[in-house]
Amino acid sequence: MSAKRVTDNNQPLYFPAIDGLRFLAFLLVFIYHLSPFSSGNFLGNIGWTGVELFFLLSGFLLTNLLVAEYNQTGSINLYKYIVRRVLRIWPLYFLYLVGIFIASKYASVYPLSQERMLGNIFFYDNIMAALHGFNKNLATGHLWSISLEEQYYMILPFLIPWLIRQSSKNKRRFLVIIFIILFISRYLLTLLPLRYSFIYVLPFSCDCLLAGIILGLGDFTSWAKKINTTIALVFGIALIVCLHFFPQRTEIGPHTVLTYFLPAVAFFFIFIAVVYSNNGLLFGILANKPIRYLGKISFGLYVFHVIANRIAYSIYYILNRPMDVWGFFLSLSITILLAILSYELIEKHFLKMKSKYTVIKNREV
Repeated sequence: MSAKRVTDNNQPLYFPAIDGLRFLAFLLVFIYHLSPFSSGNFLGNIGWTGVELFFLLSGFLLTNLLVAEYNQTGSINLYKYIVRRVLRIWPLYFLYLVGIFIASKYASVYPLSQERMLGNIFFYDNIMAALHGFNKNLATGHLWSISLEEQYYMILPFLIPWLIRQSSKNKRRFLVIIFIILFISRYLLTLLPLRYSFIYVLPFSCDCLLAGIILGLGDFTSWAKKINTTIALVFGIALIVCLHFFPQRTEIGPHTVLTYFLPAVAFFFIFIAVVYSNNGLLFGILANKPIRYLGKISFGLYVFHVIANRIAYSIYYILNRPMDVWGFFLSLSITILLAILSYELIEKHFLKMKSKYTVIKNREV
């Protein structure tokens, strides 16, 4: 399956397997948040990396589009960029917040604090999480990543044009310096009496975003395509497996320096193996039409999955049964149903509006 190519540097703007990777990212997060499947086992220990994969994919896709726009027009239309991001994220996000606010008035299981709700509304909940710990609200505790993503969105339209104007040598130098700063700052933070969320959720914890930017810039595309995809895939998976043997993320120490760096390297090579190969079993699975659709609705899957988990737990509580594998599929089914309804009844209408502000045609973001 070939990808459409429209930019000067021959960068493709549609990759069939990316939607599949989005669904994979969601599944990792879903398992991580669903006990007992998140407790002490392999998938539970590495499930948090699903958010990191989301960051890498966002970094790649947005960089890819901004590079194409800059190459085609000589600039970035900031107004259209902002409108596109608003129309993609805000409708479902704020509708969900309104629903949770209403539910909190009638269901004690969803108590809301004014401070954390303001953090969600104005996209600084990740900073609140860094200072005070993760939001304990069952319905909004996962939305810190949306705040962090919005902060990344504000940086990219200024960073990418600057990087485009740099020589390949200067780009490499800049990225190496950034990674060195990340390593040093993260190590220094481990020496302080800080909660682990402080190290994890602030904007400078951007390893996977940077990996996505590197892939999206296109300077490394020809090099990446020369890598043996089987070796890249095995290497990437091996690095993720290594995380299983690391101490828990809540235990801050020297290992913390690598804990958030390894997923960036791992998903960098997995991305190359899957997206650039256009063949192979894994590509065939991730580029499969049903899986691509699930990836397309992954934002809704991510937003609604904690509600679906609570519904499944409530059903099992009423039945006086412990959560089991059927509960897993029940929760997953409810999540998919809610996401489909959201996408077909709400998000699609705003995506059509978003197309009016599109400079480079793309089906990914």
